[in-house]
Amino acid sequence: MYFKGCYFTFDIASVCLGECVWLYNDILGLVDLCISFILPCTVMVSLYAKIFMVARRHLKIINLVNQPTFKIEESQKKIPKKSERKAAKTLGIVIFVFLLCWVPFSLCSVINTYTDLAISNVIINFFTWLMYFNSGMNPIIYALFYPWFQKSIKIIVTLKICSPESSMINLFSVNH
Repeated sequence: MYFKGCYFTFDIASVCLGECVWLYNDILGLVDLCISFILPCTVMVSLYAKIFMVARRHLKIINLVNQPTFKIEESQKKIPKKSERKAAKTLGIVIFVFLLCWVPFSLCSVINTYTDLAISNVIINFFTWLMYFNSGMNPIIYALFYPWFQKSIKIIVTLKICSPESSMINLFSVNH
């Protein structure tokens, strides 16, 4: 429950037993927005951009080493490799899902804190659960795109990770 700097009493019929009551004011709303959305979003986008640039640089080095001569044709430089496109697509999806799950709650927070509009508890609770839902989405996204991730999950779920031979499993091999 958000409030505009005023405490208020609840009608016993409108509060469920064990329900968490949220109390916000202007300062808490701004701090929450910065700490839970703006800072993580900035860190995530900047780190993913850095990871993508490093991966791209490593791919170029690998391609140089694997070529019979160290000359790369101009047309080949302009065409992104399949792995580059896949990495960019995956990172783009991760960032998009993060924004999709967090922006509605953040907007509700700003609207409720800094305007005279009051957003219903049902909507706030829905967006809160959508925000929590984001925590489970990254493993699913990576599982859809990377076979080595799927193999890792299978090893963990089947408890093969507990066996001494688990350190010898090659996640990148075709057959397992």
